[in-house]
Formats: sequence, structure tokens, C-alpha cells
Amino acid sequence: MDRYVRTSMWPHASTMNTITSSLADQIESNTCPICFELMKSPDFSPILLSPCGHTFCAKCVTRHLSIHEKKSRYGGPVGPAPCPYCRQKISSQTLNLSLQKMITNILSLQQTLEKADADKFGFNDGFLQAQTRCRILQNELQDSTCTKEPPPMANPRILKMGHSFQPSGALSKTSLYSPVFSQCQHLHEDLLETTVSKQRMEKEIAETDDVLVQLRAKEEALEESIRKVSLEHQKVLMDLMDTQNKSSSLKCSRDDVVAKLSLIQASLFALEQERDKYRLLSHDDHLLSEGVR
Repeated sequence: MDRYVRTSMWPHASTMNTITSSLADQIESNTCPICFELMKSPDFSPILLSPCGHTFCAKCVTRHLSIHEKKSRYGGPVGPAPCPYCRQKISSQTLNLSLQKMITNILSLQQTLEKADADKFGFNDGFLQAQTRCRILQNELQDSTCTKEPPPMANPRILKMGHSFQPSGALSKTSLYSPVFSQCQHLHEDLLETTVSKQRMEKEIAETDDVLVQLRAKEEALEESIRKVSLEHQKVLMDLMDTQNKSSSLKCSRDDVVAKLSLIQASLFALEQERDKYRLLSHDDHLLSEGVR
């Protein structure tokens, strides 16, 4: 019976909880800042605004541009619509393909985990039922093999398999031996029934073994699926880190450009002041020369 008892090879509950929690955090971090919906296609596809680099869902961007257009018609500010987050003028908008692919992978990974979790519960139920049935059959088989010993006066040679016990006429008429022969007859019939029952139980045990083999094969397939899901999860995390690094790099580059632009504007302002001062001095010199004449 112990050969059917085995330790479950499913991942530990803490590992599954960690993966599920990480997926939930990623889904929460990729929601639209306006409507807080997950930016998944087709209705809520992520739209990247340029040059600020902020991303919103397609519905919110469309609604924002429509409101700006209506305001422009009725005396509002004319020109490109501002970014809903930083109010910088939008020069162009495009689909954020990398973010869309990452969100699609996250959702696919979540569905795979849910399916694997459901299959795990179904497998555990089937495995426990098979184990219980196997124990019952083995107990019945052990009970059936414990046959009773024949009476002391019975001849064991008459209990051969496949032969019915028929006492001779002289013995059957003897009142002393009639109970003994009757008991031997009953024991022989019980032995035949026990043999048939034993064969039936052995057949059921063999069928149960086949079911257990199939369940173990299914368990191995599910474990392989879990491993693939874990690898996919790691890949998604790496893609997310790369995207975040690229976003940080773009923000740093944008800040550098803004700082340089500020310096250029300050220099231009100083040059304009110098030019105005020079023009004023030139004008005074001209007036002075005219007065001298």
C-alpha cells in the first residue's frame, strides 16, 4: 500500500503566492493614470505621447483630444492638445508596442497560472480517490487470502481447484461424517468464490495502477507547464526592467536637453540685452554727433 503514497511534486504554496503577487503588482503598475484600467488591447491599448513620453489608454487619449478640439471651437486655446499629466504640448501619438506586448504576456501568464491551479486541484482529487480505492482493494485482497483451515478430519486432497466435492454414498449416509463433509463442501465453494474475487480484485488493482500512471504523467506535464510559466514570468520581469531602464534613460536625456535649452535661452537673453545696450549707445553717439554739427 505504501507504493501508492508519494510526496506531491507541485511547487510550494509560497512560490505560487509570490508569482501571483508579482503579477498583481505588475498589472496594477500598468494601469491608465486617468481611468485606472489595465492598458490592454483593443479598447484600452497603451498610447505613447511625444515628446513627454507619458502613456495613457486609447479611450482616455481619444476623449482628451476630443474635449480639447471642442474647447478650441468655442474660444478655447488653439493648437496641439497638452499632455494630461505634464501639460506639455503633444506633437504626436503612437501605440506603445513594447508595453502592449508586456501586458499581453502578463495576462497570458496569469491565465496559465489560473488554469494550472485548477488542474492541480482536479488532479489532487483524482489522485486521492485512486489511492483510497487502491487501499480498499488491497485490504479486501488481504482479507480474502486468509482462508480458513479445513477441519481435522477432512482430506485436503479433495479441495483441489476445479473439482467439486462429492462424498461417497456410504460416507454421506454416515451420520458421524455428514457434518464434516457438508462443512468441507461449503469451504470448497467459499474457496472458489474467494479465488474469483481475488482475480477480480487483482484486475481492478491493475486498472488502478494504470490510472495512477496516467495521473502521474499528467502531473509531470503540469509541472513542465509550471516551469515554462516560471521562465516566462522571469522573461516578462526582465522585459519590464529593460523598459523601465529605457524610460529612465529617456527621462534623463530629456532633462539634459531641457537644461541645455534653458542655458541657451539664458545666453540668448543676455546677448539680446547686450545688443539693446549697444544699440542704445550707438543711438546716443549718433544724437551727440548730430548736435555737434
